[in-house]
Amino acid sequence: MYCSCSQIIVRFFGKRLNKLLVEPFSATVDRVFSTSLACGLCYLAVFAAIAAFVIIDSIDSPERLTSAGGILVFLAFGFVFSAHPGHVRWRHVVWGVGIQFVFGLIVLRWDVSEFRQKNIGGTRNC
Repeated sequence: MYCSCSQIIVRFFGKRLNKLLVEPFSATVDRVFSTSLACGLCYLAVFAAIAAFVIIDSIDSPERLTSAGGILVFLAFGFVFSAHPGHVRWRHVVWGVGIQFVFGLIVLRWDVSEFRQKNIGGTRNC
């Protein structure tokens, strides 16, 4: 994080502003997130936000949660039938499922994606 911010700030605003703003902020962020507790709390907050969104979004039609159950069953089968279940890197699994969730939101909720689906899918009325 420090390298990219530092390069942008130094290039456009000069070295003095970099030393006054970016370096202290970057050092504070690095110090805070160097502990596993802070990282765990950050992951927990992101998980809670996603869970709250899913619950609020599907409160009137709980059958929409079927796919979430399918993902959990799929992950459970992968874990149970793995040759080395202790070697699973859950961080990678969570990131993969999270990226899949975000792409699903983009495709299903964004108006531009809906427009493309209707036009590419052949359902537009001419």
